[in-house]
Amino acid sequence: GKLNTFAPNAKVIHMDIDPAEMNKLRQAHVALQGDLNALLPVLQQPLAIDAWRQHAAAMRREHAWRYDHPGDAIYAPLLLKQLSDRKPADSVVTTDVGQHQMWSAQHMTYTRPENFITSSGLGTMGFGLPAAVGAQVARPDDTVICISGDGSFMMNVQELGTIKRKQLPVKIVL
Repeated sequence: GKLNTFAPNAKVIHMDIDPAEMNKLRQAHVALQGDLNALLPVLQQPLAIDAWRQHAAAMRREHAWRYDHPGDAIYAPLLLKQLSDRKPADSVVTTDVGQHQMWSAQHMTYTRPENFITSSGLGTMGFGLPAAVGAQVARPDDTVICISGDGSFMMNVQELGTIKRKQLPVKIVL
């Protein structure tokens, strides 16, 4: 690819044991030449970023999500926030790709990373329902919720047969 178009405003830190590799493909703002085993402990020192963290917390408060209901229709962010507040803490949530995926990431709370299963940016419509089947089989005692859109759901709607045959208590929000 065109290296000059990838993150053109990023600050580049290049760490390599071979000095010949420094600034070879892209100019580094910080070049660290040496053995990784010696450099990593230095990089693990805590950063003095308390002021930045306080600023970020203030921005989160100032621009917090609002859940005002805009009318008679179901307001998806509010629905997902309410679902999140009511679901068991260790529930597994699966999604497909689409706006419901973004809302599920933004408006729901997860206690562990493996409790939110999504294909991320891979654009795989139809991922959510089979992922929910797998999650329910792997964690039979936990609540599993599939949040999907109509198009994504139809990609693997046949998995409803698997859910019925195996008597899986998967919850589906469409």
